[in-house]
Amino acid sequence: MQNLMKNPVIKLILIFVLLLIPSITLANSNDKIVYTSCEIDNYQEKLAEDWYLVNANQVNQKCVLKSIPDRKIYLATNDVDYNSQWALKNTGQSILGQTGVAGIDIGFESAYPKISNIKQGNTKVAIIDTGVTVLPDISGQVIAGYNFVNNSNNANDDNGHGTFISSIIASKVNNSVGIAGINDRVNILPIKVLEADGSGYLSNLIQGIQYAIDQNASIINLSLASTAYDAGLNNIIEKAYQRGIIIVAAAGNSGNNITSPTISPLNNDGNKNWVIGVGAVDNRANRPTYSNYGLGVDVVAPGDDILGYNQNNALEYRSGTSIATAVVSGVLASWRDYYGNLSPEDAHNLINSSSQAGRLISMNNAMIRRNYPNGALIKTANSGVYIVKQGVKRPIIDPIVFLSYYYKWQDIVVISQASFDAIPTGDALPLREGLLIADRDKVYVIEQGMKRPIASPEVFLGLGYKWGNIYFPAQSVLNNHPTGALVSDINQPPNGSVVYAEGTGAYLIDNGKKKPFSTPYTYLTRYKWEDLMKTQRNILDAMPTDTEVYPQEGSIIRDEGAVYWVENNTKRPFASPQAFIGLGLSWGRVIYPPNAVLNSLARGAIIE
Repeated sequence: MQNLMKNPVIKLILIFVLLLIPSITLANSNDKIVYTSCEIDNYQEKLAEDWYLVNANQVNQKCVLKSIPDRKIYLATNDVDYNSQWALKNTGQSILGQTGVAGIDIGFESAYPKISNIKQGNTKVAIIDTGVTVLPDISGQVIAGYNFVNNSNNANDDNGHGTFISSIIASKVNNSVGIAGINDRVNILPIKVLEADGSGYLSNLIQGIQYAIDQNASIINLSLASTAYDAGLNNIIEKAYQRGIIIVAAAGNSGNNITSPTISPLNNDGNKNWVIGVGAVDNRANRPTYSNYGLGVDVVAPGDDILGYNQNNALEYRSGTSIATAVVSGVLASWRDYYGNLSPEDAHNLINSSSQAGRLISMNNAMIRRNYPNGALIKTANSGVYIVKQGVKRPIIDPIVFLSYYYKWQDIVVISQASFDAIPTGDALPLREGLLIADRDKVYVIEQGMKRPIASPEVFLGLGYKWGNIYFPAQSVLNNHPTGALVSDINQPPNGSVVYAEGTGAYLIDNGKKKPFSTPYTYLTRYKWEDLMKTQRNILDAMPTDTEVYPQEGSIIRDEGAVYWVENNTKRPFASPQAFIGLGLSWGRVIYPPNAVLNSLARGAIIE
């Protein structure tokens, strides 16, 4: 270990908008270690699991194969001013002498009214940056965060970049002051990892991401890019993804094709869509010369001449892929508020199905109520079975996928080809989260669309799993699920586990929290009793309690006055019997659930 620490190491320079020339320095034996990896049965297992910095003498030397030293990161300050909010509505107005093309915008004007009455704070966006100064136009949106530069609760911005990013996302709308943010219903979680001059350490960035995970962020905005690729970010980004957090990262501003060489953090996604990569366009939908492109760039957004606030409450104009990243984070937050939830997988599907020409993001195109609501099982006379999820239809490629959700064959509705074609197609539906599957060599649990190998029979039984609950899917289904991290800790039930302990009710494990089932009815819309696993009481007690589990989307329920379709934790009333029958539904599906279930669901939009 000591010899390893004496070797020269190249410092990586991370840059927030552009473009510092990387320097090469030598690490000495006093450099901090960001993380250490070891090889156990051909699987990697992190030491310093929670990303606390460790000293050399704290590491099990028999296990060490590779140590990643801490690295300096920097923020560059070459953003360009501009003079209008064309990103929200482009009428062809001139921006700094360049006439725009009408309609090259995100469709804000049509989309925002659809979320304007959403409750404040349903979506939490972590801004990992230079901090955020609480200004009047974002004062109701910024919550308490953390400063990893000096380890304090004061996350004020002494540079201006983080405040600018936050103002694009969350400035108040229709208050006759300043600018309009894309979604002023969000909470902004400020996480300061860079100093006033824009410099900082990779270790602070990693700890900042961990903090966002711990604070249950919905979206992490990383308006940064690097001049190189650093695998040191892979594990923490995968961890955030496994918690269902959407990570949005800038492509960078060196004007390069980043297919080779790749960069961080945009390409720290294991080729498994852990990160949404963002490039920039100008007001004519052209790629600015500074915007990187290529591998990992999933979508583009307005990033040239965008108006926002600096830390001194002054409006100014900037350009860069960091700005475009903030636009995408704001749009994704709007989608999440509109649909009630949004997973990383949902975000990719909506981007793929609703983006404009050139993959320009559209806030409004994805916020459309389809003829068939979310949770509907549909097919045509000549197609396979699909399920509608967040406004797209997702193919169900194998009966085992269908049955893993306990869907019923009789609930499939045959629809017209025209109605079918009107719904955009997304990725194939993965196996149900928490499902146990096996191939010839290993047993896995499904989490966030990945199959995570279980380390040993002892771990399997220690988590409360049952051998009789293992499915054996076809190879084509296995191939549809990338291999994720090893499951080796019996004290951390994976997402999707349904558990109980001595003297408790049933809970769903979701993103490190336990969500209670209020009634057996709710449980049985999603699971069977044999899926329930017994865990230790101290493990369950240590988990924070989240909101209750709602009936499975697509359930049809009624009270004394109406029949409802359950969608995104709301009950959507049918306007009439004709509206119900017109969707091809059967009255035999209607259930009269306990009042506790009916009362827990907010009333949603009417199904006409």
